[in-house]
Amino acid sequence: MKIVVSKEQFEQVRQVEKALGIKIALAPEEQQLRVVDNVVGQWGVYQVLRCYRGAMNYFAEVKLIEPAKSEQEAVMKFMANQHKMAKEGKLKVVLY
Repeated sequence: MKIVVSKEQFEQVRQVEKALGIKIALAPEEQQLRVVDNVVGQWGVYQVLRCYRGAMNYFAEVKLIEPAKSEQEAVMKFMANQHKMAKEGKLKVVLY
């Protein structure tokens, strides 16, 4: 799903890609960029597949990983996933 993002959000994704040394789309599971957001009325945890600049706007392609009924539920699912990955030793970087 393609969404319009702010310049700041676009630059944050670029910074993450520079830190990892690879594009977000090619990152292994433990380094994937996931965000809590409401896209077209659906709260959930979304994976950022790629981010790019258009002629007038900045865009991100996202994929719904875990749907939620509210922002609070989405945040709890995100935190539970981060905790699980940390316990398994897979979590490398956490960005808020």
